[in-house]
Amino acid sequence: MIIITYKRIISFLLIVFLIVASKDSYGQEIKFSRLNIEDGLPSNMINVVFQSQKGFIWFGTREGLARFDGHRIVQISLPEEEFGLVARKKITAICEDDENNLWIGTGYGVLCFNLVTETFSHYLFDEENKLGLSNLIYSLTV
Repeated sequence: MIIITYKRIISFLLIVFLIVASKDSYGQEIKFSRLNIEDGLPSNMINVVFQSQKGFIWFGTREGLARFDGHRIVQISLPEEEFGLVARKKITAICEDDENNLWIGTGYGVLCFNLVTETFSHYLFDEENKLGLSNLIYSLTV
């Protein structure tokens, strides 16, 4: 009898504790903001979202790359070359390495963006090799 009563008291106290503890978490309100072209994004069609080690949020869109610091959006100008600019504007993948580089998959190869110097390097697969890899990049891992 005493053991059953002891278990009931413990169970009752546990239930009361859980109810009281959950009350505080219920009162939190989560606010969302919608970002779009009016806020500075290159396009409303976002293909990839990535958070860098420094906390910036990077958006890869159909029309280019943008960085969000929590307050404002900055569009990053992509390198303009004679060919492939339209395809290269379409950002499809983003990842970061340990040497302050963002690796960016595009519709026309891979871009490496050095976060310190803010310069790009462009890497392509051999287009002449019909059995080779495509320059349309869907996913990256470093």
